[in-house]
Amino acid sequence: DFPNIRLEKVENPLKLDTGEFKKMVNQTSFATSLQESRPLLTGINLRIVGNTLECVATDSYRLAKKFVNIDINDNVNIVIPSRNINELVKILEDENASLELHIFNNKVLFIYKNIIFQSSLLNGTYPNTDTLIPSDHAIKFEANLMDFYNAIDRVSLLTQSKEKNIVQLEMKGNSIKIT
Repeated sequence: DFPNIRLEKVENPLKLDTGEFKKMVNQTSFATSLQESRPLLTGINLRIVGNTLECVATDSYRLAKKFVNIDINDNVNIVIPSRNINELVKILEDENASLELHIFNNKVLFIYKNIIFQSSLLNGTYPNTDTLIPSDHAIKFEANLMDFYNAIDRVSLLTQSKEKNIVQLEMKGNSIKIT
């Protein structure tokens, strides 16, 4: 028998802008882990603290964070499996539509237009990533964003080996050598 799925709703769901939600997921989901040995790292941590929505993903080597200010003042801290949330993002077409989130202890229900999408949540406490990026820096440099992006993109073509994907930056005077 097909399992009985309860598509219940909460009284006051979170309402987010679909376009902003898609952008957040697309900019962070690449950093989730593919290995099931640490199940929490296979998901995306969605947190609301005050009026800031934070989307975080890490596989313990990479870290991606995206912050958005929202009109909701609530405390939410859930971990959604990245496979599920990526499938949801593929469905979201209208960038200007609203997306409702109905959050429960073990699941989250998304409502978009006439589509209801439910996902289980990953159990546990997501690692605290707030302290991983230092607030003061020994070295600071400024570069043209597109030039820097193109250089990183070019050298990363050769880092596709399965074990180490390392890009090295070496600073000498006013130049940076990227290998």
